Parts: sequence; structure tokens; C-alpha cells
Amino acid sequence: MCVRDDFSDGDHTRKPAWRIAAGRLEVRNGGLNSVVTPSAARPQDAGRQLIEDLLKQQLGVGRPGQEGAVAAVAYLPIRLAPVFRITMQVSGSAEPYSHLELGPYRGNGLNHAYRLSQRGDQPLQLVFADEHGASVIASAPHRLENRVPQRLIWQRDAEGRMTVSRDGEVLIDVVDRKVSGGFDGFSLINAGGEWTLHELVVEDRK
Repeated sequence: MCVRDDFSDGDHTRKPAWRIAAGRLEVRNGGLNSVVTPSAARPQDAGRQLIEDLLKQQLGVGRPGQEGAVAAVAYLPIRLAPVFRITMQVSGSAEPYSHLELGPYRGNGLNHAYRLSQRGDQPLQLVFADEHGASVIASAPHRLENRVPQRLIWQRDAEGRMTVSRDGEVLIDVVDRKVSGGFDGFSLINAGGEWTLHELVVEDRK
């Protein structure tokens, strides 16, 4: 199985069909773009608890296109083997409140399983999350910022070894076996800032 999207057709609703669970996402600036600005009532760094609260139920973030949403969420419901290769080209902002998470999810929780997380000026993190909470598996002294598109390749093998690389440089190399089966889709969660997914290629590697 292989899913590829570079949004060159200007449409995210077909071939493949992205679903919007919350906020406003549209194809512009060369990819699937979203902007989430914190309200005066929201702390600048809401952290993971915000996402956990928002996604306690499937699609439980708000209504598609909702103005003033505190997150923008898009997902692709696809079956993905536990051994995979995901290629992503992403650009984003570096505000203190910026927060992006993306990766394969399991079940009804769009933020459950493995996530690549970028928050503010913190290092890029590989996180495992489920209904009990989240934990950082590994991190890298690297940030997605300055609105410059960066191509990341995220691979997982049959032994649970995961690597995340950029331009041939390995940023993360770790073994984690918390997930033994496959995945139910790929999701992108913008909880702060402006982010654009320019390209996504998801491949089974079994």
C-alpha cells in the first residue's frame, strides 16, 4: 500500500481524500495549510494536555471550518502496516506557541500511537501517546521553523526500530515496541502557529 499527495491538484478532498476533524485547513502556499492563533484566554504554551483534552473522543475537537478553533486537525483513514516508511515535507513557524504533531494513529484516537511533535523552540520529539497519556521516546536537536520546507523520512522496521532523518542525516534512532500491530491512518494536528504539509508519502514496508 502506498499513498502519495503533493496537493498539486489544489484539492485535499480526493485522491487521497483527507478528512477535516477541526479547524480550517486548505490547500495554499504549496500544500495543506492551517493557521492557529491562541486566543487571549488560552495560555501561550497549552502543551500536550490541550490535545489530550480535545481528542478524548474520535474527531472530538470541534466542527470542520469552525472559526476560532484551538486546533486544526486533518487525517487520512488508511490501513498501514507496523513496518512503514513515511516521507513528509513540512514547513512551519517558530512562535513560542507553535505546536505541530503528525504521524500514524490507531483506533479512534487521532493522536494515539506514534507522533512527531514540534513545540515552540523545543527539540523535535518522537512521542508515544494513548488513552493513558503520552511519553517522549526520543528527541533531536532539530527544529521545524523559519517557514523553510524540510523533508523528513520516518521509518520503522519489524523489530520496532524507528529512524527519522533529514537530508541523509539521522536525527532520531530508537527502538520501541509499544505498538505490535498496524495503524488506522495518518493525522496532522496543528495546536498553534502556521504549518504547511507540502508532501506526504506513506508506504507499507512489510
